[in-house]
Amino acid sequence: MRGRKRFVNRQTLRAALAALTAIGAVLMIGVPTATADELPQSEAQPRTADFQAWDSAADFSLGERKGVEIDRNETLSLTSMPEGRTSYADPFADHRAAVEYETGTWTSPVHDIGFEASDAIVSWNATTPTGTWVQSEMRGRHADGTWTDWFVMGRWASGMDFAAGDIHRTSVDGQSNADGDVYTDTFSAADGRPIVSDQARVTLLRPVGALADVSVSLVSVVASRLGTGTTTTSTSSMTEDTVLDVPQLSQEIHRGEYPEFDNGGEAWCSPTSSSMVLGYWKKGPTSADLQSVTAPNGDPQVDWAAMHTYDFAYEGAGNWPFNTAYSASFGLKSFVTRMPSLAEAETYIAAGIPLVVSVAFTRAELPQAGYSTNGHLLVIVGFTAAGDVIVNDPYSPTNQDVRRIYPRANFERVWLNGSNGTAYVTLPQGHPLPGEASPVSPTTPTDSDPATPEPSPAGPTALAVQQNPVPSAGAEDQQGVPSSSVTAGDQPQQLAQTGSDLAAWRAAAAVATGVTLAGLFTAMIGRHRNMRRRARGR
Repeated sequence: MRGRKRFVNRQTLRAALAALTAIGAVLMIGVPTATADELPQSEAQPRTADFQAWDSAADFSLGERKGVEIDRNETLSLTSMPEGRTSYADPFADHRAAVEYETGTWTSPVHDIGFEASDAIVSWNATTPTGTWVQSEMRGRHADGTWTDWFVMGRWASGMDFAAGDIHRTSVDGQSNADGDVYTDTFSAADGRPIVSDQARVTLLRPVGALADVSVSLVSVVASRLGTGTTTTSTSSMTEDTVLDVPQLSQEIHRGEYPEFDNGGEAWCSPTSSSMVLGYWKKGPTSADLQSVTAPNGDPQVDWAAMHTYDFAYEGAGNWPFNTAYSASFGLKSFVTRMPSLAEAETYIAAGIPLVVSVAFTRAELPQAGYSTNGHLLVIVGFTAAGDVIVNDPYSPTNQDVRRIYPRANFERVWLNGSNGTAYVTLPQGHPLPGEASPVSPTTPTDSDPATPEPSPAGPTALAVQQNPVPSAGAEDQQGVPSSSVTAGDQPQQLAQTGSDLAAWRAAAAVATGVTLAGLFTAMIGRHRNMRRRARGR
């Protein structure tokens, strides 16, 4: 298996070391540790997640702006008088000469998490014309009022015209101190140093003298406590089979393609999953974009996605916020969050929103998959009437084999225990999230993308196969390649079991519990804090 291994927390590791030492055993790195379900219930701690986003003029006005303004599109952009200048030498560029940039920053309000969090992930949506880029950062405040340092969570540019000035997008290695560490895209608090508040910062950069209009339309933070204890199967609210018409794409047909971008195949689960969701929304690279892509077995949009989500420090295409930033570059809204259960995932399917989720499992934990993985991304596209999970699993030999059904109890466990319920949420601007009212009218297509009108919001009514809500305008025009997917009805399905209790999201959850919370969700379930760095590609 490729990708990063799951890591246990330091307290669990110390306990394991002590136990092994007592019996004269030798600790081997990579030997499986106890799962959440094997821990004594007296040691169980609740898992909690908190999500906060800023994505409107009203939201951005609450933060501190230096050299940036809120433009007519309700996005952050550099002013004619940026905050200052800085130099940056791209460590992956051939020339490695420092370039001078004009800069501006937006710093979010301090956000109270509501519990002691052990980690945090920052997402951003940005428009970065050639030569421009954005840097995201976060810091946390401890219960005693002291702050961590600012940690860099990503340096992002959507383009790859390096000769014209694009930087190589990258995470930043080597960020570790007494307060915590950054593992590619996730801040992990040091044991005994949890954070109770967080704050995000984005810096917009353009070359001195350039007129390019770099902008940011969304900044979000999801903070979590990776709990311990038994993962209880949630209760399903499904009453009939519901399947979103998400294109089926296999990562395996790309095996061996583009070695410089991690060689396709098992390494490309995340960009393949992102491409499926983009295809559902009729978004993605154009035919002109894909003319230079070599994909002998078809679906060159997957190769394009792998190139444009590739993290040059991590040396892979599995950086979570890089994938959501890539999806957002096509005019969508996209972010990384964490969910407490499949019951919450059901509310997204009901709202017409497929989810890319991260799982990790052994063959025994999810035998229906037929493989094991220390980290894998796939797409939840629906649920059966019994509550079992219908997925597009890109780790399949062909596109026709991608659609599968996994048992609810097994899948929920490997999702929550494998990644703390991590999900990519991607949707058009104006499309309602679960619990939000529908917009008055669909978003008008932009002049820059006349062939891809925004989809009409999908209604909450479940259908045996819920069609893509986007009006058909020809896959060749909208995605650059003809669709090679097949319908759900053409696929063999596996039987499963069931379970779950319905959790709301954001304001919907707040109203249900009598708490008024804007732009965040808080959810509690039991889970073992078994992860420091997560695997990203199978």
